[in-house]
Amino acid sequence: MGLPRSHFAADTQRVSLAEHLHSCTVRDVLPIVSGRSPRPCEWCQKAYEPRRRDQRACGRQCSILLNRANQRAKVDRPTIAVCEQCEKPFEVGRFGKVPVRCTACQGERKRAYDAEYQVINRESHVAANKRYYAKVKARRQDRIIAITCLDCEQEITLVNPVGRPPKRCSSCSDVHRLARIRQNTRIRRETTDYFVNYRARNSTRLTAKAIAWAKANPEKHCARGNRYRSRKYSPVVEGFTREEIGDRDGWLCSYCGSVIDRALKFPDPWAGELDHVIPVTAPDYPGHTRANAGIIHSRCNKAKGGHKRGV
Repeated sequence: MGLPRSHFAADTQRVSLAEHLHSCTVRDVLPIVSGRSPRPCEWCQKAYEPRRRDQRACGRQCSILLNRANQRAKVDRPTIAVCEQCEKPFEVGRFGKVPVRCTACQGERKRAYDAEYQVINRESHVAANKRYYAKVKARRQDRIIAITCLDCEQEITLVNPVGRPPKRCSSCSDVHRLARIRQNTRIRRETTDYFVNYRARNSTRLTAKAIAWAKANPEKHCARGNRYRSRKYSPVVEGFTREEIGDRDGWLCSYCGSVIDRALKFPDPWAGELDHVIPVTAPDYPGHTRANAGIIHSRCNKAKGGHKRGV
């Protein structure tokens, strides 16, 4: 079925599609094949036969107006409500239906309902449990499995086995388990010996590679050494570089106050280095952190030694 002929009449009798959808029911627009019982529209309260189980409106226009009303209701949702049982105010969540009781009263109500339900249905629950365990016992008593051991080829009969049936008898299973433990131990020992022997065989090459990396990356090598030494005195170790602390302090020496040339590198005595404000040997050493670090000349760092600044 299509639109009624009145919709295609003269201009004086012609109406818009939205007005027509709002004024008619679903039966006038599309054929109803659901066979469900009529229900009232939640917007216009007209009776209609729904095509879907969750249909709430009779037509598209009513559905749009209903959704807009629901959105406005969400905007106007209260944030505070009063419990009808204890008459105390409580906060309301953003989603779902607005509750009429607070959490404590609702919990008490649920516990009372559960206790009453258990008292009323205690006999039926006990009878159901007895029937269940009787079925389990009967099923286990009837479970008899015959297997052949993979090692000794002995016929074994198992009555009511728990879980997956075994592939070997008890004695062969113990032997197999011990053999597997010895094999895993041997593999683990061989792996450890391999890495130890690898370092022993290639010690010269690995040492040369480490020295070459330290010469190519002096800043990273120095930062790694600082972190390594700091871990001996405090577990607090942060990752930062000389350039980061130098930019923070304006490349001014924290000992003599003069400018540090950032282009100079170690072993130049006027090159910049990282320095701990509170040294690692102090009892109150806070760790290798940015707050405890500063930029300093190499010669000033040697003159300062293991003392605090100004001491």
